[in-house]
Amino acid sequence: MSIHQPITDIDLVTLLKRVDAELGGCEDILSRIEATYEAVLHSGPAQAAKAIDVKEAQAIDLLMQTLGDIRSCLQWLATSPSARSAPRLPLDPILRGLKLGDLRRRLSGCPDRAPGTRTIDLF
Repeated sequence: MSIHQPITDIDLVTLLKRVDAELGGCEDILSRIEATYEAVLHSGPAQAAKAIDVKEAQAIDLLMQTLGDIRSCLQWLATSPSARSAPRLPLDPILRGLKLGDLRRRLSGCPDRAPGTRTIDLF
């Protein structure tokens, strides 16, 4: 068993790539929510269809597209010469304000938990 040493600083490229990966995970979650939402919308009973506002469904799609565009920007930034030559960043102030412990852990580069052990932070 290896003990993960806490890191105190991070290079911009690594941080941008980790944030990009997290945004990709958010897109995946939203995609599953959207698919479920559409299944309920088209499932038949009029009450189920009435429960779903089309504007809300559009908002999910808009959020997915926005996340995708932000990821595209981050991917470009992470591969830019400026990012590679940027000074290292102190990690603690970057992560301190994050509410989600799993997100803090992943952005800091700690190893993934065993499959199926991901936790949900309630706040």
